[in-house]
Amino acid sequence: MAGGFWWLSQPVEMLEGAASTFGLQGFRDQWPSVYLLVSEWRSAEQADKSWYSEEYAMVRRLREGAAEVHVLLAESLPPAC
Repeated sequence: MAGGFWWLSQPVEMLEGAASTFGLQGFRDQWPSVYLLVSEWRSAEQADKSWYSEEYAMVRRLREGAAEVHVLLAESLPPAC
């Protein structure tokens, strides 16, 4: 499997930082209509390959206008010594 979902959460509560970073309003507010989806990939390269694939482009087109989406790619920290 190239990637997998770890969790899907609702509502999302901002504990620290600026909600505007994610295009959201408020600070330390709960957003009952916002979902947080976390997925894992073997590598950033595999995630990029999937994100920019023709197959996923079809999914993005279906989503256009239906939701405001923010996607972040972060790599894991190296193991602790």
